[in-house]
Amino acid sequence: MDEKELKKLLEKELDSLAPSMSQKVRKAPIITSEEKREKSTQKIDIKPQPRKKNSRPFIYGAIAAVLVIAIALAVVLPPMMKGGEAVAPVYEAGYLRMDINPSVEIIYDKDNNVTAVKSANSDADILLSDELRKSLTGLPVEQAASVIAEEAGKLGYIQPEEENAVKITVVAGNEKQQEEVVSKTTAAIESNFMKKGVLVAVVAVKEDVDYLAEQYGTAADDLSAALYGVAAKADSYFAQLAAENQSSLEALKTYYEKEVFDYLKSLLEAECAKISRTRVILHEIQEINDDIMSYTGLGWFGGYWETFEDEKWQSDPIMQEKFAKMETALDKLTDLRGDDITFSTSVGLDTLVGIYDDFINEDWISEIGNATLDELKGNLDKIIEKIEELNVEITDAIRDAVAFVPDTVQAFLDQTQYIIDSMRGELEDIYLEYYSEEREELSKEDYDSYYAEIIAEYGSLENYWNSLS
Repeated sequence: MDEKELKKLLEKELDSLAPSMSQKVRKAPIITSEEKREKSTQKIDIKPQPRKKNSRPFIYGAIAAVLVIAIALAVVLPPMMKGGEAVAPVYEAGYLRMDINPSVEIIYDKDNNVTAVKSANSDADILLSDELRKSLTGLPVEQAASVIAEEAGKLGYIQPEEENAVKITVVAGNEKQQEEVVSKTTAAIESNFMKKGVLVAVVAVKEDVDYLAEQYGTAADDLSAALYGVAAKADSYFAQLAAENQSSLEALKTYYEKEVFDYLKSLLEAECAKISRTRVILHEIQEINDDIMSYTGLGWFGGYWETFEDEKWQSDPIMQEKFAKMETALDKLTDLRGDDITFSTSVGLDTLVGIYDDFINEDWISEIGNATLDELKGNLDKIIEKIEELNVEITDAIRDAVAFVPDTVQAFLDQTQYIIDSMRGELEDIYLEYYSEEREELSKEDYDSYYAEIIAEYGSLENYWNSLS
């Protein structure tokens, strides 16, 4: 049986024997309060950085058994003999971790094609929809990384006007493969953002198996065991957490509440960023309108909305230029806000600009960004009311999440997925147009200059990355 046939057989066996993680979690018992007193509650680490885990047996039953056979056969087949001499193993695999804020783990095969994609923190759950995760499987690892970075931009994790960095950490079966993955992945991410006119520093780090061993408690010299530690995890971060805390519903509730308000805070901050961009465009519209009023000499009665249908002004070449400039600015506002912000007079425009200026001057953006969990909870109604004055809608999904606390593991899984799906949709609505705005394409020389400036200031790209943490 050749390698391809062996892999097909193993994949077929895996599909037929391995229950999904959600099935295992759903069947898990909820421990009573009395039983909980006899168990220690595992501490939950919800920071974006990777968590270290103690060595312990896995609890995944049939999936563990099948995966360990599949990976052991695929990754650590002993050297084959050819003419009495050992030759390289027929299969080698590797690992790439991608940190933006969402942290994503990718496993790839000997051909550098993706075989599994896992969330490493809660932001990655927002980023990695089921549809996206499935579309990444089978892609060359560098292409998958580029797609992930692209999606992160659409969701606001990479902002065109700010400093951005992506860190890739690569572990591979051999040095040549590792260097190839680092080089191709760095180039693919850079190329993507050059076309977008966005500067993103790619920080590439090459690690050996000890990097994985430290996280997953595996033997330091056993790449297959370390990769198994990644592959055996549930795909999503919240499902991983639920699997680890089946006996502690209280811990899940605490985690859930914090996640809901972290998500809510992220949404509010994103809405504030949208408000800031809207305000800039409104001021641009106001300046054009003031220019039109000055030219007509009619004050508010001679603004854009009062004159653009008047044949007298339509035939004026100078006014035609001013009208075209205003229409471009109004299109920008429509692209950003759709139909949720309207005004039809010069007076209405000035009133709206005043409301947006008040929001900025009262420093609501800073107040929301710096709010603690308790402060956000205590002032939530006031914050939402203030934002909705600007015609920014806070969805029922978010309101429902604030009021709901799950009381079973299954409810936790269902409701967390509901929040994640809602957040993904909200962030894409907020950031997609902004991210997709036309910008001047950057060159390799622009990127090289950007890297040189970073290294001159920080000493290295890694130092720069650490300064952002």
